[in-house]
Amino acid sequence: MRAVRTRSGAMAVPVVWFSRRGSRQIEHLGSAHDEAELVALRAAAVERIAAGQVQLDLELDAVAGAGRLEIVGSKAGQLWDALCRAYDTLGFDPATGGDEVFRALVLAVYRDEVLGES
Repeated sequence: MRAVRTRSGAMAVPVVWFSRRGSRQIEHLGSAHDEAELVALRAAAVERIAAGQVQLDLELDAVAGAGRLEIVGSKAGQLWDALCRAYDTLGFDPATGGDEVFRALVLAVYRDEVLGES
């Protein structure tokens, strides 16, 4: 969903649907001539995108800092854990006297090699 200004000055609200193969379909919901109409069209677009799905109420309004959820993990974390285990298994930690800077540098280089970012 987006809002696009038309030649007449109105705000058109289309919903763009993409398929896996890159093709897209644009569904025009209407044009708004004032802020109230724009809000109504955006609400209609949200409903159209949801397509009858029930929204899960997480009651985030009651939580401090609601609106953004903290990311607490990622698949890259699994890669980092594996690299740390390999570093420890090879015995680099005792050989370097537990130098954390050296550890971070070695792991960063290996991470870049594994991800092909070198």
